[in-house]
Amino acid sequence: MKPKIKLFVVVALSTLSLIVGWSLLYITPIFFSVLASIFVFRVYRKLLGWLKFLVIAGLLILAVQTFTYSGFGFSFEGLFYGVSFALRFLTLILLVFIFVHTTPTRKLVEAFSFLPYPLSFMLMLSLNMLPRIEDLAKTIVNAQKARGLNFKTLNVFKVYPPILIPLLSKTLEKSQQLALALQTRGFE
Repeated sequence: MKPKIKLFVVVALSTLSLIVGWSLLYITPIFFSVLASIFVFRVYRKLLGWLKFLVIAGLLILAVQTFTYSGFGFSFEGLFYGVSFALRFLTLILLVFIFVHTTPTRKLVEAFSFLPYPLSFMLMLSLNMLPRIEDLAKTIVNAQKARGLNFKTLNVFKVYPPILIPLLSKTLEKSQQLALALQTRGFE
């Protein structure tokens, strides 16, 4: 599939998932069609590494909406909005995931060619950083395992800081290096 068509489909489905309102009647088929496309495009193996994070994020959104929608306490309206919001969030994340993992970098450049150059360049840099951040996260996880961090026995609040803090630090460091390189070359 041509990258511009893929980009159009991603933007159209993203926009549709945001403007359908809070109706589960509309967001659920969109979500399941995006979920089915993961298997059609055969990117499910790449998604397995991110599945735990996505499930935790979706459940966190659901819990926050359920218990804080009408004050503090459980409400069915909050549960309804939580499910709808979580499905929207997961739909957007999965759409971008599919687009990035099924389109080579050269084709991404072609897809963004209609945009003004600075915006196109910024989007390309952002999308190009995602696989690098993923590789960096795997390296950090392996380093923490080598140091003896046991992911299975610790709870979530003790497992993620040793991964997220170095990941955030390295990502910010690489971003600063990239910004300096762009400034040195006179990019505005």
